[in-house]
Amino acid sequence: LQFNSYKLQAYLLRDLNTTSFDEQTFNLIKEEKFNFPSVGVTVLPLKSMKAEYFFRDHQYEKSLEYLYESLDYNPYIGFTEHYLSLNYDRLNIKDSFYTNAKKAFYKVPNNAAHFGYYAKALNQRNQTDSIIIEFQKVKKTGLQRIWTYFLGSLVNKNNYDSVLKLYAIEAKQKFSSPTEDLAAMIDLALYGKEDIEKSDSLFSKANKLAETGDFENSFLLYKKAIELYPTS
Repeated sequence: LQFNSYKLQAYLLRDLNTTSFDEQTFNLIKEEKFNFPSVGVTVLPLKSMKAEYFFRDHQYEKSLEYLYESLDYNPYIGFTEHYLSLNYDRLNIKDSFYTNAKKAFYKVPNNAAHFGYYAKALNQRNQTDSIIIEFQKVKKTGLQRIWTYFLGSLVNKNNYDSVLKLYAIEAKQKFSSPTEDLAAMIDLALYGKEDIEKSDSLFSKANKLAETGDFENSFLLYKKAIELYPTS
């Protein structure tokens, strides 16, 4: 029984890390109560891990039931609250999404997923200033995903262009080798979606002119494209 328990935990952790939530694993754990131990070898609440399989199987009430049963199992890491926020977001129950996202973030703010969902919840409530305030608590962590979520939450926000650009410049200086997602957010913040799209369009037109041998006009379009989006 102990071997089977460890084996099931290994499957759960594998699926959690790969976000695959394999049907075979689901079939193995459907009837497993996980009353003892209540947490796995990684100290993650086992019923909370189990809940995601039921949600993906469209058994939403069962999923939420398992999560609420797990709230007292290692309550310090915000894992269960995070999955509650994830479920309520997918169910479009906004108040519960916000409440649980905030709880998860306040328990473990340096977790990128916690910050990302909390920022999303604040965005839904149009509390952009609160996103900036909460970001100050985690910006020193050096986690690129947190910076990516933060910049993404400010993109297309009216009256925040100058603030967004300041943080984008800071991110560019802070990370010499940004991830593809962070680099894209930095560029979007610095140059704007409209100019990036114009640059891409000019680039395509310049390529076509070059193919026909019209190198002079092609050169002019490439130059304009670079002016609009110099890091491309």
